[in-house]
Amino acid sequence: MAYTLVDILDKFISIEVYLQQMYTDIANSSVDQKIKNIASVFALEEKRHVTTYISLKRDIEGKQQVEIDFDLYDRISKITNEFSNNILKPETDNIKDLIQFMLYIEKENLALIIRIQDVLSSNSKRIDFGESVLEDLLREEEKHIKNLEMFVK
Repeated sequence: MAYTLVDILDKFISIEVYLQQMYTDIANSSVDQKIKNIASVFALEEKRHVTTYISLKRDIEGKQQVEIDFDLYDRISKITNEFSNNILKPETDNIKDLIQFMLYIEKENLALIIRIQDVLSSNSKRIDFGESVLEDLLREEEKHIKNLEMFVK
C-alpha cells in the first residue's frame, strides 16, 4: 500500500477529533460555568479545524498524489502517535490552568506540523503540494495559538 499526504491528513484529523471530544468532555463534566464556556468554545474551534482539514483532504484527493516512502511515513506515524498518546485530559477546576493547557497543546501541535515538514523535506521526491497543505495547517494552528494567547493576557 502506498502512503500519500491524505494518510498524513487523516492523522491530523484524528488528533483534532480527539481534542474536540476532550474539550467537550471537560465542558460536560465541569460544574464551573466559566470552564464549561471556555471548553465549549475550544471544542467548537477544534470542530472547525476538523472541518478545515477534511476540506483540505478532499481538495487533494482528486489530484495527483506523490507517494511517500514507507520509511518516511513510518517516522511520521511514530511522531503523530507519540503526540496523541501524550495528550492527557487535564484535571483542573482552574480556568487559567485550563487555558494554559490548551495553549501548550496547540503549541505542541504546531511543533508537530513543523517536525512532519522536516521529515517530508528529507524525501527525495519533492512534495511541493504537500508542503503547501502543511503551510495551511501551520497558519491554522498559528491563528488558534493567537486566539488562546488573547485569553491568557
